Amino acid sequence: MSTIIIAVIVFGLVGFVVYNRFFKKGHAAASCHECSEVGCPLVQQQKAIKALTKDKTAQ
Repeated sequence: MSTIIIAVIVFGLVGFVVYNRFFKKGHAAASCHECSEVGCPLVQQQKAIKALTKDKTAQ
């Protein structure tokens, strides 16, 4: 009986984490594009590369 209770708790926690991580809408920073105002390093690098390529093509 205790095995069933522990299994329900473990699977419930796993389901909760998966739901919050992948399926819940409206939570903060769902993708890296939303954290661009905060200072995501990937977005900053992408913006710098775009700026450099614009400068080179404009010349």
